[in-house]
This record gives sequence, C-alpha cells and structure tokens, in this order.
Amino acid sequence: MNGNASFFIRIALALGLAAYALGLTDGGGGGGGKPAPSEPYTGSMTAVHSAAESMKPEDRAVMSEAFSTGGDMLSADKRNLVDTTEVAQDFVFGILSFSYNGVGQPVEKYPAVADAIEAELRKVYGDEITSLSPSQKDEVVRTLKEIGKAVR
Repeated sequence: MNGNASFFIRIALALGLAAYALGLTDGGGGGGGKPAPSEPYTGSMTAVHSAAESMKPEDRAVMSEAFSTGGDMLSADKRNLVDTTEVAQDFVFGILSFSYNGVGQPVEKYPAVADAIEAELRKVYGDEITSLSPSQKDEVVRTLKEIGKAVR
C-alpha cells in the first residue's frame, strides 16, 4: 500500500468515527441531525446562509455539525496530514460524504448551497494546488467553522 492510500484510509476512518461519535449518521443514509435553535446569522457568509435556508432543517443540522467538526479535526491535525490545497479539498469532500453516508449528497440535493460553499472555499484554497502554509490552514479551519455557523 502506498503512502497516499494509507493517508486517505486514515482520513476516511477519522471522518467516519467522528461522524458516528457525533451521531451524524443514522445508519439509514444520512440526514439524521437534529435542528438547532434558530438564531439570526450575522457572520460574513451571507450567501451560504441564504442558500442554506432552502435546506431541510435536518440536513442543515447535519451539515452545520459536519463543518464545525471538520474545522475542529483539521485544527487538531498535528501530523500535518492535510498539507496541500488538494488534500484540504478532499478533506471537505470527505466531511460531506461521511456525514451524509453517500446518499442524497448536498451537491446534488442543494446545488445552490454547494456553489455558495465552493465560492467561500475557493477564496481560501485558490485555483492551484499548493502546499498549505500554517496560516492558510488556520484560515481553512476558520472557514469550515464559519460555514458551520452560516448553514445552521
């Protein structure tokens, strides 16, 4: 097994365990989140928030928790497993894949939300694959957590 395969297995296991531990999966295909009390959103990602208002409350709860947890996990990456913008993008894809168990993926179910999130992430990642500096990684963490708030 090459190093890349081992890396992706570790990421997959970490995301799967986190989703299971947080109760983000319901064993039946996702969407098992519990809606959080609604508070007015006052952050910087108003486009994400506006698009997310069209989502089912359960899906919003799952997505919000997934992005918040993803930010925490990325912040805790002391081994620097997420070290390039490409791996960081794969990490976000993994967050959504495991949170929704591969069924009814948000990109297909909520394309406006996916587009708004992609626009925010593109601001951080840019368009080219590059190494992820510590400050850029911190910005990705802040962005993931803010997406979690905006979707809620």
